[in-house]
Amino acid sequence: MEISTKAFGADMTPYWRDRRAARFFEKITKFCLLVDPLGNIAGWTGYHRRIFGNAQCLYLDSSGVLPESQGGGLMGHIHAKMIIQECLRYAPRPVYLLARTESPVVYRLLRNGCGAENIWPAPGARTSREVSLIGADVAEWLGQGEKFDRASMKVVGAYDNLDALYGDLPACGEPTIDAFFRSTLNPEDAYIVVAKAGLGRIAREWLGKEYKAARSGRPGQTVRRLMHQMGR
Repeated sequence: MEISTKAFGADMTPYWRDRRAARFFEKITKFCLLVDPLGNIAGWTGYHRRIFGNAQCLYLDSSGVLPESQGGGLMGHIHAKMIIQECLRYAPRPVYLLARTESPVVYRLLRNGCGAENIWPAPGARTSREVSLIGADVAEWLGQGEKFDRASMKVVGAYDNLDALYGDLPACGEPTIDAFFRSTLNPEDAYIVVAKAGLGRIAREWLGKEYKAARSGRPGQTVRRLMHQMGR
């Protein structure tokens, strides 16, 4: 809870109390603690492997990185490695990456990995029936089906058990994305974001980061960051 509160800048105790009551750690497919080069816990991430809307999906659940460890591509690298493994499991069938989020940073991470043409909702673009069905199934699974709007992919009051998910709303630095989130979401709202993952694109991005890490004299550092994993 302490790490989560530091990462979001808000008291996350009620959030994790509810997650424990719902047996979160028993149900999640994989959960990872991220560790910095000094061996300190720097964040966490995990996902659920499930079928939503008749599509094979990975629901990216409850990820966060401490402020002092943000901006170095840590979360993107770990997510890419996990996603490649899942894409290989189901190839050539597509895998959809899902997240309930009010963060432009998370949105940009998924867009950069999957491509601007493969992420919904998107500014100025309509959402297909297939994607809205995936979103509706996710919202029902989260117990928020009545709060979900299919046309916008918005969950109104997604975090109404908290004052607000973030102490200060995050920004990704891209005006179009930041404006999209700030102009359409209230502090307690979120989007169900759906991104179609392509194995080739994600693998190229991950390998590129591995190459840069090796050239900078930090090969294998990301392996040490995966301090603990548990999953089915």
